Amino acid sequence: MKKSVLMVLAVILVFTGVFTGMTIWQHNRSMSVFAADGYVLGGEAETGVVSCDYFSAGTRYSRNYDERMVFTSTMGGKESVDKTSFIHYTDNSLSSFSTGILVDMEQIASGIVNSYFVDEKMVLTKGTDGYSIDNNGTDLQFGNLLWMIDDMKFLVYSDTLILTLPNGSSQEVAGYLEVEYIDDSVVQICNEEQIWQAVPTGTSITLDNGVVIAAGLGVPESVIALTVVALGTSLPELVTAITSLVKGHGALSLGNVIGANLFNLVLVNGISVALAPFGLPEGSTLAGYNASLVLDLPVAFLVMVLLVAPPLWKGRLYRWQGVTLLALYAAYCAVQFTL
Repeated sequence: MKKSVLMVLAVILVFTGVFTGMTIWQHNRSMSVFAADGYVLGGEAETGVVSCDYFSAGTRYSRNYDERMVFTSTMGGKESVDKTSFIHYTDNSLSSFSTGILVDMEQIASGIVNSYFVDEKMVLTKGTDGYSIDNNGTDLQFGNLLWMIDDMKFLVYSDTLILTLPNGSSQEVAGYLEVEYIDDSVVQICNEEQIWQAVPTGTSITLDNGVVIAAGLGVPESVIALTVVALGTSLPELVTAITSLVKGHGALSLGNVIGANLFNLVLVNGISVALAPFGLPEGSTLAGYNASLVLDLPVAFLVMVLLVAPPLWKGRLYRWQGVTLLALYAAYCAVQFTL
């Protein structure tokens, strides 16, 4: 009896030790390290004081149970910041705790929207002509950029920014501004020197290439849907399509795209509307009419005609169709910024 009790206790101790060791290993494995000295922005607009939580190179940070990032500051205290925060290094390089989308604002005035998926921990390096990031061995350059973490938080960069507030006052700012919606009626804007709070209507940021981020200040939800959401949901189909084409299975590539879109249109939309019917979005208008009626639905119909008509007529797909569809997508994204 005594031996049995000892054996049970020994098994419990061994199990506890293994479990504790695995927990510690997993915790250390999930931790990340700051690449250099830097800071994360904080502060309250009521006081007009910006607080910066400074850290040293090599300091570890991790995500806690309530999805906040925790690290030890240079002052020795434990700091907890939101997971959507940006990381500012002392050499002016930028990073973030979360994945996001980087929009090249350099050519957006001409109707071109180039956007790139940016993983967490990736670093944008500051150079003489703006920022650059490594994309599979190729350096992408950004003179003017907008970095979206989600529809509530983004960062905009330009050599010279002009911040215009609802009272009509303007202020020239060099470098970057972080923008965060506190709620639907208040937006907070800050850099390492100053912080503002204002109502979104009447607030705008003008880049040095003339592009204005306005209309309630921010990135329209339609652009978020066209880039962040669309990219995330369409990547599997894109990979499958390219792989099928490389291996000479064109029919599989086309069937995959059609099947995925039918699934979204019929099953996903069907279940969503059946569970929670909703009306057309009323926020955006074009020539005084609901943008969904005069822009979204006609564009969807045009895309269908461009994709379906040539195969029905000639029995094949052409390269010009792909180029036209890509150009149409870019133009459609650009129009959303003006609504």
